Amino acid sequence: MGFFAILKDPSDNPFDVIECHLNLWSLGGICGRRIFVFDVGLRLKAGKRNVSKFQLILPFGTDESGMQDLHDVILNQQVAHLIFGRPVEIQQSTLDYGYGPIAVTFVPASDAHLVKERSSKGVSFWNLSMNPPIGKGTESYIRVRFDVRSLGRAWMWKKSGLTKAGVIVDLRIADVRQAVTIPDCRAFENLILPVKRLNVFLIAPAKLQFRAASPVLHYMRLLEGRTWEPYLGRAAGPEKLVIYEWRNRSMVTTTSPFRAFLDLSGEFGVMSISSLVLTVGLVLLILLIAKSLGGYVVSIYEWTKDLIFGSVYQLGAFTILSIVMWLLRNVGPVRRTLNGARGLFLRFERSILRARSEF
Repeated sequence: MGFFAILKDPSDNPFDVIECHLNLWSLGGICGRRIFVFDVGLRLKAGKRNVSKFQLILPFGTDESGMQDLHDVILNQQVAHLIFGRPVEIQQSTLDYGYGPIAVTFVPASDAHLVKERSSKGVSFWNLSMNPPIGKGTESYIRVRFDVRSLGRAWMWKKSGLTKAGVIVDLRIADVRQAVTIPDCRAFENLILPVKRLNVFLIAPAKLQFRAASPVLHYMRLLEGRTWEPYLGRAAGPEKLVIYEWRNRSMVTTTSPFRAFLDLSGEFGVMSISSLVLTVGLVLLILLIAKSLGGYVVSIYEWTKDLIFGSVYQLGAFTILSIVMWLLRNVGPVRRTLNGARGLFLRFERSILRARSEF
């Protein structure tokens, strides 16, 4: 299980994390696919020296090309008002959402680096740079987005038969008990920075019904649909989305971590339409198989023989499948071809979703 943390870069100067805004989005894609993105907004203050680098640990699997800087997006007046939930004054590259003018700093994707040695399906370790650096004693705001490749244990689907009947969300911030899953974890635990104020947002389909949350939610509300399309860069989708928010105003540290737990269930549980369709399909398949057997009765001998030889054939099939999976994971050209095909599909999907938006 992974966790979220902000770290001082060991080669750079220390800084304070005044505010941290985390958004986990579960958005609809084409063909019923779900798309997950994770936004990180940070209000940082440099100490006695300039700061140009920092590190992030994410509780998800991400790709090397899966990071986007949202500098230009949040300097949009409409978008800034949505993000901060209050009137925001924007002048060139600064914004004021109640704490005085704060510079919005670039975090170039070209300078972002995914540390593969410390990353896995449930954890991503990123090195990021700010341009220009935060000047000594001054504050700056940054906001970046990550495309989630694998959800790890932060978002776990609950199954009911063959369908997804709900989800359990378990987001942890600065929880070093999870650090043991990262290689050489002792080398960076003391680099994790405390967070003075924390806002965590989860945006999930309204068809998932709220059951339990810990700690108590600050509020729940419906997402304002198309209003968020300029921020998302795509259509929010035809389905209704609900925002769940936690606020924490006590210091989040490695000795006092923050844990957001949410239990959502399907609206109709096992009686959902998808579950009924799958059940009917299985019944029809069984009837077709029974019909194909006709009136023949299989003897014990032939049944045993088929079982034995079937096991041998299955063993062969599993062996072939294992070889194919090994090739996919270890042979560079095959892996790159599959990743390229996946990239083409994602670009096609983004173009479709962007075309459906009105911004």
